[in-house]
Amino acid sequence: MSVRVIYDEKENMAAIYCSTSDVAFGPAIYGDKKMDAERLAWKFIQWLPQDSRQYDQVDLMSRWAEFSALNWRECPECFGDQIIPYTEEACDGCLHRCDGCGDRGIESVKVVRGTKSERFCGECARKKIGNYPGFPQ
Repeated sequence: MSVRVIYDEKENMAAIYCSTSDVAFGPAIYGDKKMDAERLAWKFIQWLPQDSRQYDQVDLMSRWAEFSALNWRECPECFGDQIIPYTEEACDGCLHRCDGCGDRGIESVKVVRGTKSERFCGECARKKIGNYPGFPQ
């Protein structure tokens, strides 16, 4: 009793279907060399504000066009665990983690040293590099 994705790996094509009625609906979703269609389909389902079965075909196709225009890519910080629009720096999980203490769900700042970049909470940033602009003392 849920929305699922059927995926053809050879064609790199996916479709959304209802597992209760066994009916496919919405757009044919095609991937490319950088992104497989199955990941795009699941992200599209998550991105929709309501259950995808609640949209009529025309509205769902319109939402797909809106979603596709965001030009999704793999998160560069977690190496593809999540996909994000090209306009975003990193996924929410990466933006709210500390590489120093491992805390998650916190405010962090990206620190670049040489070719390496890390994210730190305020406390870890002060320990690693001293006073860091933007974090309270």
